[in-house]
Amino acid sequence: MERRNRLRPRGRQAGIGACAAAKRRVLSHAMEILDTLRAALGPAHVLTGKDTEKWARDWTGKYSWTPRAVVRPANTAEVSAVAAACYAAGAPMVPVGGNTGLTGATSAEDAIMVSLDRLKGVRAIS
Repeated sequence: MERRNRLRPRGRQAGIGACAAAKRRVLSHAMEILDTLRAALGPAHVLTGKDTEKWARDWTGKYSWTPRAVVRPANTAEVSAVAAACYAAGAPMVPVGGNTGLTGATSAEDAIMVSLDRLKGVRAIS
């Protein structure tokens, strides 16, 4: 019993160190997924920071959020690449059309928002 207690971190500092390490891992994963998405879609179609403001609220302005990124795929292969990257990173993925809803359903706090604005029509139905 005594040995187990000696191996455990003691006091508040142990919790702070573990929390800081977890934050570094989360930040590292966040950067990795953005790099993966930029490689798949091109940097011009992976928006972050102030570039996401258009997608950061609903049409009414009543609901707002801060997405991790907004991606703008142009075809189904790019949508598939985005879905695979989000799955691999454990990142939530939220599709968004025109943000014209009135219920806040596209709320995407820290999620990858998949804008459908570059998907311009049905090419084939199989």
